[in-house]
Amino acid sequence: MKTLKLYIHNAEEQVETCELTRIPEILKENNESCFRSPFFSEENKTDCFGPLTLTFAIRTAKDILLEGCEYQGLEFKIETGGKTLPAIPAYSELQKLLDAPDTIVHINGHVYKPNTEVFGFQQVYDDSVKCIEGLKKLGFNNEALALYATPDDITVEVNPSALGLQGNNELSSRYYRLICHLANIKEVSGKPQKTDVKTILLNTALPEGKILLPGSIHPTMRRVKVGVGASHFAYGIAAFSDTCGKKRSKEECIQEALNWLKFIDKELAPVAGIRELLDTLPHVSLPGKSNKSPAAAQNVSAKATSAETTASTASSNFIGVFQPLKAELEDSNNLFKEIPAGVPAFSTGLDKELGRGWSIGGLHIILGGREKGKASLLLQQAILSENKMPVLYVSYDQCLKDFVMNSACLTGGINKSEMMSGLVGPNANQVKMALGATIDRLQSKLSQNLFFSGNEAGRIKFEADNILQLAEMLPEAPHKMVVIESVDEDDFGENPSVQLQKLKSFASANNVTILMSIHVKHTPAKRPNVLEESDLDYLARYQRFSDTIIDLDTEKTNLRKFVALVKGQVDAALVTNLEQKALQLCGGKKLKTDTYSLLRIIHNRSGKRDLMLYLYQPDMCRFFELATVPLSRP
Repeated sequence: MKTLKLYIHNAEEQVETCELTRIPEILKENNESCFRSPFFSEENKTDCFGPLTLTFAIRTAKDILLEGCEYQGLEFKIETGGKTLPAIPAYSELQKLLDAPDTIVHINGHVYKPNTEVFGFQQVYDDSVKCIEGLKKLGFNNEALALYATPDDITVEVNPSALGLQGNNELSSRYYRLICHLANIKEVSGKPQKTDVKTILLNTALPEGKILLPGSIHPTMRRVKVGVGASHFAYGIAAFSDTCGKKRSKEECIQEALNWLKFIDKELAPVAGIRELLDTLPHVSLPGKSNKSPAAAQNVSAKATSAETTASTASSNFIGVFQPLKAELEDSNNLFKEIPAGVPAFSTGLDKELGRGWSIGGLHIILGGREKGKASLLLQQAILSENKMPVLYVSYDQCLKDFVMNSACLTGGINKSEMMSGLVGPNANQVKMALGATIDRLQSKLSQNLFFSGNEAGRIKFEADNILQLAEMLPEAPHKMVVIESVDEDDFGENPSVQLQKLKSFASANNVTILMSIHVKHTPAKRPNVLEESDLDYLARYQRFSDTIIDLDTEKTNLRKFVALVKGQVDAALVTNLEQKALQLCGGKKLKTDTYSLLRIIHNRSGKRDLMLYLYQPDMCRFFELATVPLSRP
């Protein structure tokens, strides 16, 4: 026999465990503010049962601030006693402030009292429609869905058997991931971030969440939670107002509960592929937490709010707000211990020096003079990454034809100079056919993940907003990459702060890795293995916005220069060894235009600074790593 927890709010909260079949009897005695646990259990078993529940509720400024979530596109400021606080305070202090009569909340320049609605019932309606459409796209039909409403919220429940996950001790974690997927919830800085669906409550998949029972009276709206149908959605929020505003008899309330029990007991065929989908969905941290999954949330306390309950983890401190470091660590200790995720770099040595690749959600800057290989480096990285994630490549120098040609030469191992010369020679037709075959091979190798925007777009100078508009059009994915090639340093003027801050904030908020090459007035370093005065200038200009700063210089003499730095003189034997290694790495394809690049990591969040030597083949747009030495301070 399945049981659940009931939370009955009278003068004080009463908690009892009861059999599902007793719910109508309990509501007959008292249907005031009767909440249930999200999951059911069986005696002496740890497995969970129950429907998936999605609740969308009106959100006040206070609800939003205490929820423990980030909100994409929203900026918050607290004003109290006529003064604006410089930061959002820790949870306990914030709660006191929001209860104070003189506190005002500023959201994107608009002013709200703490208990003023920010997202009303129209937003609740719109958000629920989006998620219902998402469920139907996954294969859930009307028979698998039950819809309920009060004047404050809309709830969607999914039949347990249609999910095919019952009797599973990971049910909470799976439901939470599915809710985040349907509502497009992302993880930012160890916390969930709401994007377009702002009113969904995230606690309905947590073991200690509380969900108002159908047939029970809402604690603040004083109206019964009742079943609604497709016709209500067809006529908009006016239909909900009419239905939910009516008083109900005790018999009608009991019937609502009986209908709900009948719905959750209904046997339906599991939706095909849903279990496999859930196994691929990423974990998103809980509201207000940075280091726990839903399955580990057994001891989280839930508090009822004006909807059904605020996120049950809201009593935790905010991460990154004004609070003692000790409190910060209590929430995020495990997060700081995790090995940071990274996007694999185009060479194994660079991958290692960067600390497991390009840090996800970071801005990485490649500096250098013109014709030093920055575009080839970014192309090689983009082609490597596009098989794993959506990649947007924006070029201020190349048109689509140039980009396709360079990509084809890189992936096909074709000498671009010879190919272009051959197109005007006596064997032009054969060369043209070979070029066509190379481009066909490129097309067959590429996934659907690579997007290109070149100088045909008419961009005259760099504007971060223009790039971010394109980036927002990329397909949804856990991680994405944006490559910005051939930005002129003069585009920033005296102060690059505004433009770079926009890139940094977007990257961090959306798990996007941004790589950007910047043309600078470049003088080769006299001592490439030492941080020089020009490097300090770059650090002063770019360091606080970036996770990585790389200085790239390319000259044929760089091989000998590198050896002289290592040995104190040009060691002929070492030069020969490195030349042989280069020939081996490039498959014996030695080209007239071959040269050598010095890649200097002058800033990286891992703390490592290194000088790396590469063979660079401009005609094939590719680099081969040869050797690495530490970069020292003068």
